[in-house]
Amino acid sequence: MVTLDTDIPTMQKYIGKYLDRAELEEILFRMGFEIEDVEGEEVKIDITPDRMDMVSPQGCARAIAGYINTETGLKEYKSKKSGWKIKVDKNTQNKWPFVAAAIVRKLKFDNAKIKEIIWVQEKLGATYARNRKKGGFGIYPLKGITPPIDYIATDWKTTKFVPLEFDKEMTGKEILQKHPTGEKYAHIIEKWDKPIYFIDSKKQVLSMPPIINSQTFGHVDEKTSDVFVEATGPDAETVHKIMNMMITMLADAGGEVESIDIEYPNGKTVTTPDLKTHKRKIKVEYINKWLGLELSASDMVELLGRMRYGIGKVTEKEIEVIIPCYRTDVWHDVDIADDISRAYGFDNLIPEMPKVPTTGGMLDKSYVCEDARTTLQGLGFQGVFTLALTNRETQFKMMQLPELPHINLGHTEEASINMVRVSLTPELMRCFSENRQNPFPQRIFEINDVVVPDDSKDVMARNVTRAACASSHPNANYTEMLSVLEALCKTMDWALEISKAEYPCFLEGRSASITVNGKKGIIGEIHPQVLINFGLENPVVVFEFEV
Repeated sequence: MVTLDTDIPTMQKYIGKYLDRAELEEILFRMGFEIEDVEGEEVKIDITPDRMDMVSPQGCARAIAGYINTETGLKEYKSKKSGWKIKVDKNTQNKWPFVAAAIVRKLKFDNAKIKEIIWVQEKLGATYARNRKKGGFGIYPLKGITPPIDYIATDWKTTKFVPLEFDKEMTGKEILQKHPTGEKYAHIIEKWDKPIYFIDSKKQVLSMPPIINSQTFGHVDEKTSDVFVEATGPDAETVHKIMNMMITMLADAGGEVESIDIEYPNGKTVTTPDLKTHKRKIKVEYINKWLGLELSASDMVELLGRMRYGIGKVTEKEIEVIIPCYRTDVWHDVDIADDISRAYGFDNLIPEMPKVPTTGGMLDKSYVCEDARTTLQGLGFQGVFTLALTNRETQFKMMQLPELPHINLGHTEEASINMVRVSLTPELMRCFSENRQNPFPQRIFEINDVVVPDDSKDVMARNVTRAACASSHPNANYTEMLSVLEALCKTMDWALEISKAEYPCFLEGRSASITVNGKKGIIGEIHPQVLINFGLENPVVVFEFEV
């Protein structure tokens, strides 16, 4: 949960209606959120991680106002051209390449609102931006900044500026070593050959993304009315969504938004913020099926309006839903179904007994897998359970195999995890490697799922159950593993076909392609170079196939 710290008067102001504490608590509970116990007018609202647009008082109030019919339907946000430009240096493109920026004018800041904005910045940075690893952003008083602005990578020792809350100039390296914020986030950029800066046309440093703003230009106070807002990061979608959440918050606080042109080194110019809405068509029948209701299209239109969606073309069977620019959580039709159910009210759903009683039990496939495990145990093999998350080094490079299509995990906390496995054999090899100190022979197997990309599926991937078996000892050979495979197939009444085939991970002439009940697989003696890659001395022989 993410906690929104605010107070009752602030929420009343942005909702546009008087609600006492009990009423606010009841409404939030119906929406799926909770208020923690805090004395007086202060409140702490627990926001679910998917609704980061509600992490500010303005965003939370916007959702509540729709839910209670104070202000329903799509809230649109517009911007006008500022004439400002940000020129992106080509040397930033292999580090922190994407930029979004805007100007917001006619804001009224007091001490409470300044704290509020700092708090929202920190919460978005810690949650949606994954402790700044997926993005960073800053807000600056506009006064004193002279466009155009350069987003530029320079030498660690060349550029100096006074970081926020300090009174002396420091280089980038000094900030990472001596400034508390620099030390906290140093791991993000310390391996870069050059740090990145926002520098205006007068060569004044605004900040060193994603670490810290300058004391001169990054300090908003009660005299500030116009601000420059920027977001940067390695992923364009994350950067633009962070920007939209910040800009809509400031717009709801009374600000007027102006756009900025971002000029990239490839000649492309992107105007930000991108406050465009998105459209999605939903089937009335699909929503009713998910919710177990019989709502009409007009019923759904009313409920969608309360959840602050816009509505396009409507028929009895289909609704064109307009998704606000600040909603980062709507990925699938089921997300819209979830919002409709919240507006309808979970307490209004009437429980019903299933029309066809059923008895729980394992799937047929699960029984088959259990029988296969029992058979392999009887043949002297020990079952193991390896992790689904792995890395390309183990799955492909160490096995001397070409890289196959797989689910890439992108930026992860643990460098040794960057994909979801597509094969069990490399993980059994790693199991042998990590048990080299134990006596041989070692005979292990695993029957478990791998994950392969599949564009035909909603989640763009599907699970595939595979069986893999491996034996390692001084006399391990192809014949041994073939006899195990034949015994398994005979016991399970599976049809087995074997045909000659060569694979880079196996010794030449000591491998084959197998088909078990129509499913493809492989069998063979592991190549000596693969054994060396895994630090193994004894031969290894394996088979693997789809169950």
